[in-house]
Parts: sequence; structure tokens; C-alpha cells
Amino acid sequence: MNVLELEENLTKKAINFKSKDIAKLIGIDETSYSRKKRLGSEIKRTDLKKIEQFYNIWLEQTHKELDNNVMIKYYENACAAAGNGGFGSDSFELVSINQSFIRGFNPNNEYSIINCVGDSMYPLLMPDDFLIVKNSNTINDNHIHVFYYEDKMYVKFLANNIDQIVIKSVNPDYPTRYADNVNVIGEVVGCVRKL
Repeated sequence: MNVLELEENLTKKAINFKSKDIAKLIGIDETSYSRKKRLGSEIKRTDLKKIEQFYNIWLEQTHKELDNNVMIKYYENACAAAGNGGFGSDSFELVSINQSFIRGFNPNNEYSIINCVGDSMYPLLMPDDFLIVKNSNTINDNHIHVFYYEDKMYVKFLANNIDQIVIKSVNPDYPTRYADNVNVIGEVVGCVRKL
């Protein structure tokens, strides 16, 4: 059951609840809860039990997964900078996302979701966008990639040039850079934006 399904269940049962109370029950802050809600994240079975016990109710445990949804690793603490460099993280949670958000979806590929920070890719990418990345260490020329350069994580256009890699932003305030080597995490194949 995801966060939206949980809230629908609580509303149907005429439970007066606040997001901050549910967040506290499952041991996260309100910002993380809101992020889970936007991404349609699944709630752990143990957390659903806590909610059932607290409100003294039985939740409909449907766990409906649409045929066109896939589970993807979301790295909540990883930030790819559309600017001056971000940071990575190894911890993740699985979130359910509709395949329609993923350009050229292929079930044989591995995908991940990473946060976007900074404005060097504005207006194409915005701060707080969730980037859907097709994990691959190869450069697809003139496509947007998430990569490490000088120990920082970036999101920019990459292209191979004779003996260097071109690192290009959309925002003209950020100059084009050239590198001998970057560590590519993958190509950006989708984006989920806050409304």
C-alpha cells in the first residue's frame, strides 16, 4: 500500500489524521513523508501495523500494483547538482513508479531516482526535481547524464570529443567544461517534478 492509498483508506474510515502524525508513527519527518507521497512510495508492512494499532482499525491490504508500474531504487540522500556539485549515497528505498515516466523503458535495464539540486540545467531541470536515471557507465553523446567529476555528483549534458569529455549546462551562466574522465552513473530518462 502506498501513501496515497493509506490516506484514502483513512479518509474512507472517517479517521481524522494529519500527515505529521502518520510521519511520526512511521518514524520519519514531514518532509520525507511528503516526498513518499509525491513518489507514491510503498509503506512497509510493519509501519502499516503501527498505524492500524494506533487508530485501532483494519486497513484494506490491497497492495495494488498496476501492470505498468515498476519498483525503482530511490536514493533520498543523493543529490546530483545542476550547478556546483552534489553528493552520493548508498542508502535507498524502493518506490513504485509508472513506466510512462521513463523514456524508452526496458525491463532489462536498471533504474534509480536521484534528487536534482541547483540551476545550471534550468529551465530543463529544476531544483527539487526527481531524476529517473537509466544506470549505465557509458556516455550517450549530447544526452543528460548523472556522473561524478572531481568527487562531486553532477547532472549535465555529456559528449565525447576527440580526447576529452564535454560537460555542458543549459543555463548560460555556467560555462562549458572539459574533462579527461568522468565516472558516469547513468543517463537521465525521466523527471518527476513538484507541482
